[in-house]
Amino acid sequence: SLPSPAMTTTTTATVNTLHEDNPNQLFDKIANNIFHFEHQLNNFHTSSINQNINEICMPRSTRHLCGSLIPLPSPAASLNLDQQSIENEQSHSPLLRPLLPIQRIDLKYRNLGRNGLRVSQLGLGTWVTFGGQISDDVAEELVTIAYDSGINLFDTAEVYAAGKAEITLGKVLKKKKWRRSSYIVSTKLFWGGKAETEKGLSRKHVIEGLRASLERLQLDYVDIVFANKPDTSVPMEEIVRAFTQVINDNLCFYWGTSRWSPMEIMEAYSVARQFNLIPPICEQAEYHLFQRDKVEVHLPEIYHKIGIGTMTWSPLACGLLSGKYDDGVPIHSRAALKGYGWLKEKILNEEGRKQQSKLRELAVLAAKFDCTLAQLAIAWCLKSESVHCVLLGASSVEQLYENLNSLQIVSKLTPSVMTDIDRILGNKPTVRVSTKNETNFQTHVQLPQAQR
Repeated sequence: SLPSPAMTTTTTATVNTLHEDNPNQLFDKIANNIFHFEHQLNNFHTSSINQNINEICMPRSTRHLCGSLIPLPSPAASLNLDQQSIENEQSHSPLLRPLLPIQRIDLKYRNLGRNGLRVSQLGLGTWVTFGGQISDDVAEELVTIAYDSGINLFDTAEVYAAGKAEITLGKVLKKKKWRRSSYIVSTKLFWGGKAETEKGLSRKHVIEGLRASLERLQLDYVDIVFANKPDTSVPMEEIVRAFTQVINDNLCFYWGTSRWSPMEIMEAYSVARQFNLIPPICEQAEYHLFQRDKVEVHLPEIYHKIGIGTMTWSPLACGLLSGKYDDGVPIHSRAALKGYGWLKEKILNEEGRKQQSKLRELAVLAAKFDCTLAQLAIAWCLKSESVHCVLLGASSVEQLYENLNSLQIVSKLTPSVMTDIDRILGNKPTVRVSTKNETNFQTHVQLPQAQR
């Protein structure tokens, strides 16, 4: 519900007092800390300031209307609001809760494996959201905030919303007119259409599929193209030759794999070296608190052997780790969407209930850091030395800011805290040291079968 008239009156009176004292100073302070308010602000409600604009609170409903606060490169100035007015407002609205402190987002950049491509440690993904769950206007806001915050990688796929995600992302990038050299776009190929020749990793589909993606994206090239899943019906040599050709034709700069087993990645690398072709540079893998083996055990060994980078997706396990499913499946959640019955079943089955029990323990730990469960989960992913880039998903401006602020939590995850998390989860992978005649690439990690 929106703020009551009493709350609005109290806030207005307080702000008017400040405005009369020093109108220019107040305007500067608000203008420097509010982003995109012109076209979204219906009712800005300020409370629980505690002498610092870093602790602004708004009713959840109002925040959904007006978005959130942008991190600033300079410290926020303090506002001296009357404490009694603040307490009166809090007593009128149980929905008030503090935003995380507004701090400068200090994104780091890393080489994607042993390659020269520098990627931000967080990337923005478009799965489910772009072209489907959110409007084009919201998509533009998300991309803009991500880019302005330092994110330089935007990931999509030909299968997302049947190509509409690529179209939406392409429209935004064209409208923004940013230097093409200042950001990275990646897309994925496998499911391109209904015809037999419009899917898979045949040379025909790799070339035609990438050209179709470029047309939807309105780009001359993408930076990375991923094989979205293995294709055992196509010889590995044909796959590697196809991706080498699209690179040589300047349709992309690099190619990578997604949801491939370690053995398949090694085979592609071996074929590339045997025939003087271009090997993959990166594997996209699912990684979160409940999916750990592949990223923590197998991919680090491949990195040390051949330099493959790791880009991870679904840090919140399709929203499971956000805590929203603690009391069932909300009507507007991803698990309630058409085509996501597999996710709903995963949440409601016995294993899902056990996971929710562990999440309640983790929520207590998150409260100690004054962060949300989702922020703790993303920070945990970023803490892994094996991960070069974590792909975020967001369906609102507020959600994106919440995810970005997870960067503030990473430094708080000390070895003892990580040990506590492992104790709660009880699923830390065991690294087995192989002998000279053995290989660690014999285990195929089970991954979701949904078209991603």
